[in-house]
Amino acid sequence: MTFVSHALSGVAVGVVLSEVTGVGLETTIPLSTAFSVLPDINLLWRKISDHHRDFTHYPSFWLVILVLSFALEYFLQSSSFIVSLSLIISVTTHLILDTFGIRLGVHWLAPFNYREFSFLGIDRTSRHLSEKEKALQFFRSKHVLYE
Repeated sequence: MTFVSHALSGVAVGVVLSEVTGVGLETTIPLSTAFSVLPDINLLWRKISDHHRDFTHYPSFWLVILVLSFALEYFLQSSSFIVSLSLIISVTTHLILDTFGIRLGVHWLAPFNYREFSFLGIDRTSRHLSEKEKALQFFRSKHVLYE
C-alpha cells in the first residue's frame, strides 16, 4: 500500500472513533492518521523492497506498545483511552492493508515464525526484475486494483 492509502485509512478510523467514543474529530483524526502511517517509519532506515521484514511490521511489537499505552493512559487516569484505541485500530488496519501486497506480505507471527502472509499471494518471480520492469508488470496485473 501507499502512504496516501494508509493515511486515508487513518482518517476513516478517526471518524469512526469520534462517532463511537464521542471524542472530537480534532483529536481522533490526527491521532489515527499518524498511527496509521507509523509502521512505515522504518523507511527511514530500510529499503522499500524489504521494509515489511522489520519489527515495525510485526504485530507482536505493536502488542507490547499497546500494553504500554494502555498502562500509561490508566496511570494518567484517561477516561476514553483514545490514544490506545486509535493506536491499535490504526496499526492493525495498516497491517491488514499491507497484507494485500503482491511482492511483500506481513509476518503476522513474527518473531516466532517469519512466514509472510498475503491475501493475494506473493510474486517471488519478480524479485530479479528492475524497478521499471516491476512497475510495468504491476500495472499490467489485476493487483493494481487493490493497491
